[in-house]
Amino acid sequence: MALKEQLLQLLREDPQVQEAARRDLLTQDLLALPARVDRLSEHLEALTAAQQRTDAALGQLASRVDALAAAQQRTEERLDALAAAQQRTEERVADLAVRMDALATRVDALTAAMQNVDPRLGSLEDSGRGEQGRREGEKYEQRTLMRAHLIFGGGREVTRRGEDAERIAAAIGRAAG
Repeated sequence: MALKEQLLQLLREDPQVQEAARRDLLTQDLLALPARVDRLSEHLEALTAAQQRTDAALGQLASRVDALAAAQQRTEERLDALAAAQQRTEERVADLAVRMDALATRVDALTAAMQNVDPRLGSLEDSGRGEQGRREGEKYEQRTLMRAHLIFGGGREVTRRGEDAERIAAAIGRAAG
């Protein structure tokens, strides 16, 4: 056993013995394993860094998606409000159309009524002219009667001559009657 212990101690302490034992005991694949593990470790570190960058980008993307979802929700709410406003506008336009139809009917009725009023206004104007002529005639007659003593009396004092007074009274009676 002492030989075994000496061999193990020599393997532990002498790097050249260690290397020779490895070459004899291990295959090429096993000898290349530490280099492969080192390369694999480097790749793993690179992948870890890439994964961290991907996680950060994914976090940013998730934030953007959340913001877009919130914006989409606001857009849908505004669209719903706009649709409701559009519905109210359409109802008001329909009400206005009904009112316009009623107004058009009333305007047509007023137009027809005005066509009937026009001839009656002409008749009323004719009556007014006739009435005005009658009044002017009455005024003329009153002025004439007030000056009758001058016209019929020849400028003389009518009351002194009886026949002149009778003639004036008869003329006044005919004019008044």
